[in-house]
Amino acid sequence: LELYGLKSQVMAIVCDNASNNDTLLQALGEKCADEGIDFSTIHSCIRCLLHIVHLAAMQLLEGIGAIKPDVK
Repeated sequence: LELYGLKSQVMAIVCDNASNNDTLLQALGEKCADEGIDFSTIHSCIRCLLHIVHLAAMQLLEGIGAIKPDVK
């Protein structure tokens, strides 16, 4: 953050629902706390709306039988 002059500029992080993003936020929150920067990992995470809409649309299409469910 310091390298790019963003140390006091970060307000929120936009990400999808992948668990590795939660790990990133936790590490960033700890680093910010060490540096005295006010950053809340709970209140500063904005999930990508388009990603959420896509997931909901896929569930709807699977539910009505328009597409086959993913086999995992």
